[in-house]
Amino acid sequence: MIHVFPQETAIQDIAVGQSVPARRVLLRFNRAGKIHFLRMGTESRNPGLPGYVEQLPGQGTSTASITRTETSKWTISAPPGSLARLAVWGPEPVDLGLYRVSFEIDLDVQRP
Repeated sequence: MIHVFPQETAIQDIAVGQSVPARRVLLRFNRAGKIHFLRMGTESRNPGLPGYVEQLPGQGTSTASITRTETSKWTISAPPGSLARLAVWGPEPVDLGLYRVSFEIDLDVQRP
């Protein structure tokens, strides 16, 4: 699962061809029966997410970018050498430190 929060606007309001920084990106995955988050960006509060996610630290991480490539398509990316913080999710998240990452994720809206 991916949570993406652009700077200053909603993802739907980014113009086609425009790139904006992401104030926060969370990549969620399961490993060994536990939920993990890889986080980029230091923005901390968003009322739409569970409280545990709000406690995941973002200090020291890089900023990913969001590019709208078509009316219903976006690319979320972080260049080589970017830093993300890994944590185990729960009532008291466990910070597993900073990791160098790079990624490019294409999002395509299937339903309007």
